Amino acid sequence: MIIKRGKFSLTDIFVYLMIIVFAAIYAFMSVWKHNSFQTFGWDLAIFDQGIWQWSQFKIPYSSFHDLPWLADHFNPILITIAPLYRIWTDVRLLLIIQAILVCLGVLPLYYLAKLVTGHKLFSLTVVLGYLLFHSLQSFIFSDFHDFAFLPVTLGGVLVFWEYKRTYLYWFFFFLALLV
Repeated sequence: MIIKRGKFSLTDIFVYLMIIVFAAIYAFMSVWKHNSFQTFGWDLAIFDQGIWQWSQFKIPYSSFHDLPWLADHFNPILITIAPLYRIWTDVRLLLIIQAILVCLGVLPLYYLAKLVTGHKLFSLTVVLGYLLFHSLQSFIFSDFHDFAFLPVTLGGVLVFWEYKRTYLYWFFFFLALLV
């Protein structure tokens, strides 16, 4: 468990399994949608181009807008994806990462719900509601956007504020600013 050390409860294990299952389903569906030519491509191509240039240790320049990339899309958190582009240079990687990041947003939500309500079943209901929320699914299936980092970063800010973990609070606050 991330917040407190100790044994995992059955609900904690179930939440982690839900993250894995939903991330796999959403990643598969996103890649399938892309492979069947159902992605718009504009935003996906902009992010792909900038992250690829970072992976090649170049200063990103957007040929779409004829600007330095950070002048058009200031989101330095995407530098964290660049090392993965050294392993697999494919736009599908962005779709998979987005599905994983959005599903990881369950963790802070679960711990907050558990802290505030003290009820594990209600916390699972909140998590399931998040993962099945139609707007969240629409976000995941509409190409790639840097906002995929926000459920984890802002959720981390809120969780570590409530748990009085000052250093982790500021770390996630800084990460949220990079989005």
